Amino acid sequence: MTFTIKSRRLGHDVDFYWNPSQKYGSGYIYIDMTPDGGTPHQICEGGGFLGPTEVAYSEQDFETTSRKWWKDFLRHTRTWGY
Repeated sequence: MTFTIKSRRLGHDVDFYWNPSQKYGSGYIYIDMTPDGGTPHQICEGGGFLGPTEVAYSEQDFETTSRKWWKDFLRHTRTWGY
């Protein structure tokens, strides 16, 4: 499943991916921030890529978690000039 956010800061779409496990119904969330479809990275709590991983348990949870992660990411990277 894919969820897309249009990033004004990056000037292109940002795609989040989620593939729930057949056995558990949950799955890790990945992000692709490259304009040409590069390698997705697993997202972690707090808007970063290190630490406890973000897991979604439903389609609604996937979208909510992706939006929250993106807001945290933007807040943390604002000082870096990303």
